[in-house]
Amino acid sequence: MYISINNIQVDKTKILSLIQNQKKIAAIKLIREQLQIGLRESKDIVDNLDQDPTYYDGKNHTIDMIPPELFNDSNTIKTSRITKRDQQQRTPIIERTKTNTKTYIIIFLIICLIILGYLYST
Repeated sequence: MYISINNIQVDKTKILSLIQNQKKIAAIKLIREQLQIGLRESKDIVDNLDQDPTYYDGKNHTIDMIPPELFNDSNTIKTSRITKRDQQQRTPIIERTKTNTKTYIIIFLIICLIILGYLYST
């Protein structure tokens, strides 16, 4: 029994036996090697077959890959960097207030310990 993904035939019985034997990682590796696709796409195929063994029956399926223009010379994906300021702007104001409150409480306790240490030593 074979399934057709990106016009490549893959042995479905081998993949299903790996999934049934709780060897999903081996099934993902096998699919990646045979189809030359990414980890995420391979995992999706294994998850689909785990949920429904007849998922890929009947017709050719196409798996979309990451477009090559997103890669630079070192074959790493270009991503945008998120700075702390960006994260703070995205954080709801209630959470930022709680974080600031925790910081003030910690500073207050440290000051109290310093004062108590000074009073104890004199």
